[in-house]
Amino acid sequence: MNMEMGKQMNLDLRVKDIMTREVVVADVGTRLPEVGRLLIEHDIGSVVVVEDDKPVGIVTDRDLARKVVANNKKPDELTLREVMTAPLITIHPDATVLEAIDNMLKEKVRKLPVVEDGRLVGIITERDVLSVSAEINEIMRLLVEGRGCPEPERSDEGFVQGICEACGQFSENLQLVNGRLLCESCRE
Repeated sequence: MNMEMGKQMNLDLRVKDIMTREVVVADVGTRLPEVGRLLIEHDIGSVVVVEDDKPVGIVTDRDLARKVVANNKKPDELTLREVMTAPLITIHPDATVLEAIDNMLKEKVRKLPVVEDGRLVGIITERDVLSVSAEINEIMRLLVEGRGCPEPERSDEGFVQGICEACGQFSENLQLVNGRLLCESCRE
C-alpha cells in the first residue's frame, strides 16, 4: 500500500477506533459528594448521567465549579439531575473522527458520549482526538494543498476546520502558513 493510499484510508478513522470504552456512569439521583468521589477515584473529568440505564446527561468537573461552587450551593443537597447538562449530545461509534471534531466544534463540547441503539458504548474526548491530531493534520494539509485529494470545504474567507498545529486547539479558522495549519491566534 502506498503512502497516499494509507493517508486516504485514515480519513475513515472511526469514533469506535479511538473512543474510551469504559465509561463511568452515575444515576440521576446520585448526590454530588458521591460524584466527586467517582471523579477522584477514576481520575476523570466527567460522568455520564443515566436514568433507567439510558444516558440522559453529563456532568463535568467544570459544571460542578460553575453550577455549584460559584453559586455557593451545598453539594450534599444536590443530585446529578439538578446540575447535569441535558439533552445529551452524542455520536454513533461508526461516525468518523472528523465528524466527531465537527460536532465538538459546532456544539462547543469537549466530550461526546458514544451511543448505539440507545446504549452507551463509550466516550470520545478532546484528548482522544488530540492523540490522532498529527495524523489528521497531515490529512488536512494534503487536502489544503490539493495533492491528489479533493479540495476541503472552506469558508468564504478560505479557512478550514481542524486542530492548530502550534497550540493544539480546535479551530474553525485554520489557514496554511509555511506548511502548517494555524489558528488565528497562532498566525499573529
